[in-house]
Amino acid sequence: DALACYQSHPLRATNQTPSSLFNSTGGRPALVALGKSRYYDTRDGLSLDVGAFAAALEFASGTAAVVCGKPDAGAFLGAARQLGVRDVAAVVMVGDDAVGDVAAAQAAGLQGLLVRTGKFRAADLQALGVSPTGTLGSVAELPAWWEARQRRPR
Repeated sequence: DALACYQSHPLRATNQTPSSLFNSTGGRPALVALGKSRYYDTRDGLSLDVGAFAAALEFASGTAAVVCGKPDAGAFLGAARQLGVRDVAAVVMVGDDAVGDVAAAQAAGLQGLLVRTGKFRAADLQALGVSPTGTLGSVAELPAWWEARQRRPR
């Protein structure tokens, strides 16, 4: 089997369309995705990210991708392991993606702190039922949030 590896911004990175990627594998690739994010933010608005292309290739080939990054739990657990963290429930993932950062981290047993900047969309919270551990207006608020959390009685 051929290996089709795709990454964020796949059309810019490869100058190939999803159809030509699919055809180059003979239609039955072993798929490896570096992530499965739905979209990313650009100066021109939202743009499809690797998740859309991964889903298209999975559907067309009938093959599930092996995901090596977010939102796969292994990405979070592997990072915690590399840092020597034993209690992942004490880890806080900070991100602007309600699904790929917050909900994915929580599914892996971490806490998910949502920053309302970048690609954050309030509609994602309501529509997808995501309940972050906390929210910040910007990452600049993180030190104060962390200090307040440390002062709380346990």
